[in-house]
Amino acid sequence: MSKKLLIFFFLMISLALPVMADKIILAQESGALDIIFPQIAFIPAGYDYTFNTHAYNITGRLLTDASCDCSLHIYNHSGNHLVFDDMNYDADEKEFYFLVDAKNFSKEDFYSYIIQCNTSDYGGSVSGNFEVTKTGDNTAPTDSSSAIAITIFLIGITFFFMWMSFSSYEFSPDMIANFIIKKGLLIISVYFTILNTAIISSIAAKANLGVSGDILTYTWIFGWGGYILIVYLIFSTLLRVIKLWNINKKQKRTGVV
Repeated sequence: MSKKLLIFFFLMISLALPVMADKIILAQESGALDIIFPQIAFIPAGYDYTFNTHAYNITGRLLTDASCDCSLHIYNHSGNHLVFDDMNYDADEKEFYFLVDAKNFSKEDFYSYIIQCNTSDYGGSVSGNFEVTKTGDNTAPTDSSSAIAITIFLIGITFFFMWMSFSSYEFSPDMIANFIIKKGLLIISVYFTILNTAIISSIAAKANLGVSGDILTYTWIFGWGGYILIVYLIFSTLLRVIKLWNINKKQKRTGVV
């Protein structure tokens, strides 16, 4: 029994371990001009995307296409040039923009960009990277350090309760009371196991381990199996207590100890 519990314990911990992912660098700016734009980290795959930017000179004045030109460069994960073109200027919005065709973002991957702006006297640029994902949301594994600590704590309590329920330790000199306490600890440990599987399922989903479907099946099996086991334990414990109480009552009546 103890060996199986240990295997289960370490399995729960291993599922909670974080997975390292590439780091998103939103922007690194250089030059005399200030290049201000909506910093992006994730965009959806298979969609057009418009890059916008504002350019300011060293005195903080907003520049227009009358005195400034801006260009956009986009590279894929392999460093290949996907886009290199001058940005257009929207006089109403007072910003430079460029619509990148969806075909450039057909693959879910990491991409890099450079926006360059120049006047006759000064220049400036900004660079960074972003990730193209299926939904445009973050799919990178998250730091689950706190989740690991919580999981270890809960599994530790579950393991302790289960161990105490099978141990030879006597909680009470009364046989019936001792039996009820041990069965109660076992029922609590089964209930905690159900909760732990739900927590592990949430951690796996947040960490994007790619096994969410399998974990949900695992959670469903442990959930229903656990509740059925709890009902069985409560019912069998009740029958056993009634039997022990009758035996104890009979012994007291007959004087047999």
